[in-house]
Amino acid sequence: MSWRDALLAAVDDRLHQPYRLPSMPETSDLLARLRAAGLAAVLSGSGPTVLALAVDQDQAALARTCTGSDFSVFDLPVDRDGARVELVVG
Repeated sequence: MSWRDALLAAVDDRLHQPYRLPSMPETSDLLARLRAAGLAAVLSGSGPTVLALAVDQDQAALARTCTGSDFSVFDLPVDRDGARVELVVG
């Protein structure tokens, strides 16, 4: 299994999403389109926000084409440094 397939499998929420998505048909359709395109995507929070994890620019472009005009797309950068501790001397 490739790491892309592993990421897609890792975000397959079988506990909460099946119960929440029927109340959001447009979001459910978007999520299905993203996942069918091979993108790791999940319902974010209680919805209707969807999080798609694009691993490169090609996947980011594919995610944009899946959304249509009913959704807004925000490209968010990944913080590659993580948490940092700084000593502040006053």
